[in-house]
Formats: sequence, structure tokens, C-alpha cells
Amino acid sequence: MTTPVISRALVTGAGRRVGCALATALAAPDRHVIVHYNASSEGAEQTAAEIRRLGGLADCVACDLGDSAAVEGLIPKLSAQFGPIDVLVNSAATFHNDAIDRLDRTVFDHQLDVNLKAPTFLSAAFARQAPDGSVIINVLDNKVAALDPGFLSYGLSKVAMEGLTKMLALALAPKIRVNGLAPGLTLISGKQTPDSFAAAKARAPLGRSSDLADLAEGLLFLIGAKATTGQILVIDGGRYLDGPLATSAYHPAGS
Repeated sequence: MTTPVISRALVTGAGRRVGCALATALAAPDRHVIVHYNASSEGAEQTAAEIRRLGGLADCVACDLGDSAAVEGLIPKLSAQFGPIDVLVNSAATFHNDAIDRLDRTVFDHQLDVNLKAPTFLSAAFARQAPDGSVIINVLDNKVAALDPGFLSYGLSKVAMEGLTKMLALALAPKIRVNGLAPGLTLISGKQTPDSFAAAKARAPLGRSSDLADLAEGLLFLIGAKATTGQILVIDGGRYLDGPLATSAYHPAGS
């Protein structure tokens, strides 16, 4: 006898890295995971295949989160095709080095389009079709608590997402809970070497930062924590407690 699907989850940016790990963590016989991607079609198919291997259901969907019309039409299209979606994980993000002395308007606009505007409008569309008890999880960055100017527009988008998380928690309660997941250094990115990455992680108070399994555990906790909304769960080994980083040490966590 086939187990009925009782939950549908959309995870953005699930074709690679953190988004892939979060989507895979949702694999369950009673959940249908919709794996969103933009350019990472092969990665998205691999994510979906792993979810199915683990006993879940999965489909892939492409959408350019920089395209406002595509963003606004995504959830209505998916809910019409599959049924109501009750979990939204806003994981997709883009980041570029654009400190105050080298701002580029095109880069700035693109990062806010993908990192802030898209999750905002996806959340609005999600709320219109979501059943009672639904959940939104916004993937932020531990730099919302340890500000760094090294990636200015990326950082601004994540600080704004922290505020959005709290405002949506108020606006959508009691029907929908909204929380944030803020990773620390998780995967090598940018110009980091394995040695510099390991050294940066070791500087956290716990001597380690987040890994993909930690983030998956945090995601599942926030989805299941029925008395929790408007909270930001920072998973970074306590690094945010040390305050701002030097610009040269900055690397986005969720990359």
C-alpha cells in the first residue's frame, strides 16, 4: 500500500551545495520535495535521485529567481500541478565581492533581486495557498550577527532577510511559522584553500563551524518546532559571538 503524501516542500537552490543538503534532509515517504534550480540542472536531478533513493518523492523545477514574473508564477504553477505546498525553504542565493569602494549597480541589483526580492515574493505566493500549520525557513548567514563589509550587497540582503523573517512571522501567524537558519562557514568558497578554510573554522569558540549535517538537523528542528516562530537559529560553532570579521577573512556561509 502506497503511503499518501501529506507534505509538499519547495527548496530553492537545491541543485548544489547547501540547498542540495537541505532538500535531501527532507526525504521521507510522506513528503514530496520540489527541487528548484536555475543553472544546476544536473545537480538538481542528482538531488532528486537521492531523495527518491531515501524513500521520498521528488521533482525538479527550473526558475530564474532574477526574473520577477517567473518568481511570481512559480508557486501558483506548482500548487496547481501538485497540490498545496506546506514547506518553503528559501535557500538560493548569489554572492559577489562588492565592498563600498567597488560597488557595481548591476551586481548590487542582481543580488538583492535573487537574495531578497525573490524570497519575499515567493513567501507571499506561498502564503496564499498554504494550509494551516505550514512553515517558511529562510536561509540566512551568521554574518547577520557578525557584520562584515567584505560582500556588501550580499550582507545587506541577508540582514534584510533577517528582518523579513521576523515581520513575516508576525504577519502570517498563526497559520504559518517563519524562522531563519544562519550557517557559519560550511563549504569552501571563493579563494579559500583547504588550509585557510580549516583554520577559519577552527577559530570558532567550539573549534568547529557548521557542516551540512548540522544544517540539516537545524532545518528539521525548525520545521518541527511548533511553538517557534520569528527565530534565527545560528549554527556556526559560536563564531558570531566574537563580533565582526576583518574584510579579508570574510566568506559567505551558505555558498
